[in-house]
Amino acid sequence: MKLYIDSSEFGKVMFVLTDHRKTIKRAYVIKPSETHKTMELLDKFLSSLRIKDKGLRINKIVVCKGPGSFTAIRVGLSIVQALSLAWEIPLQILSKSSFQKIL
Repeated sequence: MKLYIDSSEFGKVMFVLTDHRKTIKRAYVIKPSETHKTMELLDKFLSSLRIKDKGLRINKIVVCKGPGSFTAIRVGLSIVQALSLAWEIPLQILSKSSFQKIL
């Protein structure tokens, strides 16, 4: 499975999970002062799909590098970098236009 994260839009974060057969997208509205809740929302998204052993099931993380809100992008990049290291899986960083073409 691949996990896509786009936090580049001001006040919104989007998570996409795909396994080449099925794609699940969820967007969450988030206040600019609450970007620290992005990880909590990601956990909520993955838990709602009943994904256990997330690091074993997800084999790649793709993140959008913008253009967009500097702080939101920085939060998203920090989260995916930490998950990539913790789960020992590759990380891919794409521009907004490339990110949208994939989805």
